[in-house]
Amino acid sequence: MKPSNNDKRMKPEMIKQSFRAQFGYRLRECRKRQRFTQTQLGKEIEITNTTIGQWEKGTYLPTLEHFSRLLKVLDVKPEALLPPI
Repeated sequence: MKPSNNDKRMKPEMIKQSFRAQFGYRLRECRKRQRFTQTQLGKEIEITNTTIGQWEKGTYLPTLEHFSRLLKVLDVKPEALLPPI
C-alpha cells in the first residue's frame, strides 16, 4: 500500500520539535563560540542555567524578550539562531 500525500508531510508537532532542536543546536554553538558557559549566559540575560539547558535541548523556546537579550549578549543576528523554515 502506497503512503498518501498526507503521510509524507510533517505533522505540526514534528515541525515544532525539529525547530526547537535546531534552535537549541544553534544557540549552543553560538554560546560556545563566545566562550560562555550556560551559567554565565544565564546571568547575562537574567535567567537560570537550567533554562539555557532546556532551550539547548529543544525542550522550550525563549520568549521574545529573552530572544532579544540572547541576540545582544551573543552579538549575533536572528538568522544565526533561527533555523530556516
